[in-house]
Amino acid sequence: MKKPYFKRDIQMTTVIYKNIIYFLLSTLVLNIILQYYAVSFLDEITKVSIIYIIIVLGLIFFFFFYFIKNNFLIKINVYNNLLFLFFLMLCVSFIIHKDYLYELLVIEKFIVFGLLPSFLLTNIINSKRDFNLFLNYLWLVSTIFTTLVLFEYLRGNIIPYLYNRLSLKDINPIWFSVMGGLTVLINLQFIYLWKFHKSSKLKLLSNIYNVIIGLFIMIISASRGPLLALVITMLFLLFLKIEFKKIGFASIVIFLFGIIAYKIFPDSFQRLTELSSQSHNINERMFMWEKSFGVMDIKSLFVGLGYQKFGEFFNLEYPHNIVIELITVKGFPVFLIFLTILIYTLICAVMVILKSNYIFIPSLFIYFFITSLFSHDLGTNSILFTLMSINTKIFFIDYFPRYKGLESIEEKESVRIL
Repeated sequence: MKKPYFKRDIQMTTVIYKNIIYFLLSTLVLNIILQYYAVSFLDEITKVSIIYIIIVLGLIFFFFFYFIKNNFLIKINVYNNLLFLFFLMLCVSFIIHKDYLYELLVIEKFIVFGLLPSFLLTNIINSKRDFNLFLNYLWLVSTIFTTLVLFEYLRGNIIPYLYNRLSLKDINPIWFSVMGGLTVLINLQFIYLWKFHKSSKLKLLSNIYNVIIGLFIMIISASRGPLLALVITMLFLLFLKIEFKKIGFASIVIFLFGIIAYKIFPDSFQRLTELSSQSHNINERMFMWEKSFGVMDIKSLFVGLGYQKFGEFFNLEYPHNIVIELITVKGFPVFLIFLTILIYTLICAVMVILKSNYIFIPSLFIYFFITSLFSHDLGTNSILFTLMSINTKIFFIDYFPRYKGLESIEEKESVRIL
């Protein structure tokens, strides 16, 4: 029996809204494309925020209509409750340290890259079919990113930044490398799943292309933290899966790729392997991390130093380590909430890696967490919370029948992972 036209129209409209929301969320996860074009064509880095405002307004607009079409149903899970509590604590910290604008900037970034995407993903991903659709949009945006990099490299717009570190014009090479690592892991997920769904060789080739360009980005940017994070993440996955044949194959491929890259970019390799005491950045950060806890008193243990006071001690606004930042700048209570979120997500991640075929989805959050131990502040690293949300979502989809029950045979056939 055919469905009434008005019901089919509602379903079609809902699908359109979902696709738009997934695409906008994917551009927030891999946001370097927006940054590059905003900086290049608007000429001021502060105007990047205009692009994000447009995206946030778009997300709210389309989710509002999606919300109406689905009878005003809102879902809040354990992860979102913890995340909202974390957000409230950040607001309290802002009130305590309100004399510094940097506090407000961190909260704004947290809302845009952490809180809002996590809330939306919780409410629009209801089945594995939905998750696969979102994953395909991540692949699409990663492909746009790698194509942009290749195009700009051929045009000569991949230029030296500092210490012969190449990057897109006006883009921090560390962030350039971080996005390259996310691109590698997103596309490795598709390559891993191809052995279960051998349907599109063209898609497989695009995934291999994205992985190669992603590794290329990480090498030319000469950022040690993201590259180390990728290696640790891969070793963690291989340890849990205990697939020794794949360890050997992956090691040979990476070794050969490394030899070729070394011949082409010797300067980048020189910095990547510079881990001695002569490295200024390493010495500076090690000193800051070592002395951070020594400047704290009893009050700051609970409410944090704040970014301004931390900057007065170290001439840097943040310690380039999310754990030390939360303890010293925000206070121990905020760190405890973060630690609870982290442990909860890590348990979900291990379960997904052991029992699911989506083993590279948890690796996104693991990789990004490790990079956050070496670079950037809490605001910039807020994407970590979205990646955590993605990880917990696939855990519930794989382990709880009520999610699997939402998929009909027709739905499974209509949206494939490949």
